[in-house]
Amino acid sequence: MKIRNGFVSNSSSSSFIIICKTVKFEDIKEDDLTNIFVYANEYLGEGVDYFKLIPSIYKYMKKIKLDNFKHNFEFMNVLHIGENYYSLNKKDILELSNILNDLERDKIDFLSLDIDYHTTSNLKSFKETYPLTEEYEKVSKLLNEIKEENDEN
Repeated sequence: MKIRNGFVSNSSSSSFIIICKTVKFEDIKEDDLTNIFVYANEYLGEGVDYFKLIPSIYKYMKKIKLDNFKHNFEFMNVLHIGENYYSLNKKDILELSNILNDLERDKIDFLSLDIDYHTTSNLKSFKETYPLTEEYEKVSKLLNEIKEENDEN
């Protein structure tokens, strides 16, 4: 049996302040996904879906093309994520100061998000949460049927 001491919450989300630069998907390189996150503006129950762009999801999105998803995605190069936006500690303030000094000329965004704990974490959950358009499904099915016919002949 697990026993938990201290404050217990039924919430399945956490509040974050995120400092980032919006990037275009076509400018993202597979070998540089370290700080790339996806904001899908999809409410999952107790917060939004905001997740790290991992190689398997990146490759899938690149193969399928963004226009073939029912959802719109925003891609962010995250410079800082701070949990609990109600307070900033000294380390956060110093990091923010360094970021602002380094990026005086670049446009940066400050987001305050309630992120669901059940956020997308792998390709399987991504495919379940973000279906493809019906048009893409129809064309894909038709191409597979044609391929099977050609393989039989």
